[in-house]
Amino acid sequence: MPGFIGRITPVHNWDNSDFPEKLKNNLKKILDEVFKRAQKYDAWGFGEKLSFDRNINAVFTGKRKDGLKAAEILAGELGISLFMIDFGAVIVDNEENTGPERLKQVFRNSENQESVLLFDIRKEIPADSVELDLLLFLMSRYRGLLILNIGNISSIMKKLVENTTFLISFS
Repeated sequence: MPGFIGRITPVHNWDNSDFPEKLKNNLKKILDEVFKRAQKYDAWGFGEKLSFDRNINAVFTGKRKDGLKAAEILAGELGISLFMIDFGAVIVDNEENTGPERLKQVFRNSENQESVLLFDIRKEIPADSVELDLLLFLMSRYRGLLILNIGNISSIMKKLVENTTFLISFS
């Protein structure tokens, strides 16, 4: 597994989280949507008719640790793996390959795994960047739960927010 991806074993759950009830209910809506989509796309067969927009994604804003804790709870409730991706490390070019190549690698590596992908985004992403456009495209093709854990939503990050299913603030 590349160095910018880390597997997280969930230790947080509903019982040991200190989230207010309203926030817990918002997180449970994400779980409900995951279960509904599984029924629609898998059990009812609609998934074979769509090649994209089958994912569920969320943007978590505010305190980083709260976003990580919430992602752990969701992965634990779903009984699947949680992978955290350091987006800043992914998009930096190096001698081996470029940011877009590594971003594609992240999604290729997760195609056949039931997992939650948590992109930890701490720095501003330019709205006209190739990486942002590619992330949005790959998000639309991903078939699982994808979470973007960002600090604050600036005007540039609004492009990300426009393409999300859920927006949850931990502030």
